[in-house]
Amino acid sequence: MRGAPTVAGASFTVAYEPSALEAKVVNAAPRLSDRGLSLVSTLDTEGIIRIAIAGAKALPAGDGALCDLVFDVLPEAEKGNYPLYILRSTIVNASGSLVQMACL
Repeated sequence: MRGAPTVAGASFTVAYEPSALEAKVVNAAPRLSDRGLSLVSTLDTEGIIRIAIAGAKALPAGDGALCDLVFDVLPEAEKGNYPLYILRSTIVNASGSLVQMACL
């Protein structure tokens, strides 16, 4: 995230190409655990990753990653680029208000 306000919670749905990639794990960025925020994710739907972040303390305003997504490239995948798409996202600030977000 760049130029984000305080973030107390977030949820994301990320899509990827399951014929080329296998989602392995979602790791919380160190800045989440440093502030006592927890991350949970589900990888049980092929091609979709669901991520939720919440905690008692908000992240301070600023820039930085919330998580790292780890994939394996399948042996049968054609050489090329495989983009990720944020299909749905919700971010809540420390006051409990929804934050507007643009994906680049």
